[in-house]
Amino acid sequence: MQYTVQDAARLLKVSEETIYRFIREENFPAVQFNDRYHINRQRLIEWAQERHFPLVVEAGERLPALDDALTAGDVLHGIEGETKRDVLRAITERMPLPESVDRQFLFDMIWSREQMSSTGFGKGIAIPHARRPIMLDSERPLMTAAFLGKPVDFNAVDGQPVSAIFMLVTSTIRIHLHLLARLGNALNDSEFLRLIQAQSDKETMLTRLRELEYSAKNPASSS
Repeated sequence: MQYTVQDAARLLKVSEETIYRFIREENFPAVQFNDRYHINRQRLIEWAQERHFPLVVEAGERLPALDDALTAGDVLHGIEGETKRDVLRAITERMPLPESVDRQFLFDMIWSREQMSSTGFGKGIAIPHARRPIMLDSERPLMTAAFLGKPVDFNAVDGQPVSAIFMLVTSTIRIHLHLLARLGNALNDSEFLRLIQAQSDKETMLTRLRELEYSAKNPASSS
């Protein structure tokens, strides 16, 4: 999906003039064609996540909440591996996927994207995903949080080794981008980050995600 400058300004909560400055100075994912800029939506979300920009999550019916995705997924502890490839393979082997999912194919998609550029978010976190959204035979999207036995270098933007990884599996592009944006916002929450650093259990992390979801839907009550 392609965005306009106006769409990008709304998503990032900045002015259109700021978007044009980003295009000039910030390696912004925009391509000029016929005197207009075209911006790839997924690359824009990735660009914003790398710089810890809060995103305006677009409303829509039947879009799952992040806590629903984690409920369907899992929180894994003690993932072992010496390299990015090792830990990504270990996670894909342990994720609670439907039996119909080809785990080797999933790993190949994830690893292919990782070789293009690091998915290190910073703060010791990575969000590996395919070059195109992962669309597998699963009606219910899931997110797995995996904590590593020891940190692994992901060539993250801040230089910190990664000790926590979030992996999404979705059935549509729209849901994938929606959850990716939700996750980016959650990772800017100091309390959720504290839980990640403490390698908390699934129920504790779900509780905080539900609080964030409620705050997003009811901004007046959280002020």
